[in-house]
Amino acid sequence: MRKLANEDHREVVDIINQNNYISKLRKHNEKALEYIVREYGGCVKAAIYKNLAGMPEEMDECMDDVFLDAWNNIDRFDEKKGSFKSWITAIARFRSIDYLRRYSRRCDEEDIDDHERELARDNLMEMLDEEISDGMEKLLKGLTDDDRDIILRYYWDEQDVARIADDYGVTSSTIYSRMSRARNKLKAYAEVVNNHEG
Repeated sequence: MRKLANEDHREVVDIINQNNYISKLRKHNEKALEYIVREYGGCVKAAIYKNLAGMPEEMDECMDDVFLDAWNNIDRFDEKKGSFKSWITAIARFRSIDYLRRYSRRCDEEDIDDHERELARDNLMEMLDEEISDGMEKLLKGLTDDDRDIILRYYWDEQDVARIADDYGVTSSTIYSRMSRARNKLKAYAEVVNNHEG
């Protein structure tokens, strides 16, 4: 009988609630993990949904990773800095952003490989060469290769300044400055050409 009482006592000790789930998680008690999945699954799913709506497989995998992160990193949780709910929701937000980035990269790789990108760029440059008027081409030749590339990408390809800056490894303000100087050179060169032809 005494043995049975001890077993009952052990079960009572393993009951997880709001008061002890953090300490139980720190001891890697699996029932504590089940508890946080039940208690915080809704807010984790809501945080993930903001970035991964319409991607059910990624959402499920991301949720698993969030709870695994909480399980593996529970010692980093500091109750003095905020609630567990805020902590696990932050993990969910960052994890879902990681999943979104990975998904975007995978889509890029699946849609177009490097060879196809190179062909597309070559075709675009051929079209540009054919369509740009002789006068415009002369104007652009007055610029450095990099400035010409920046101007064409921004005005002709309608690429975002941030993307161009990223490709050149500089800030967006540097690209704006270079475009401003390039425009001034083009204006000055156009005036010289017009005066010369007039």
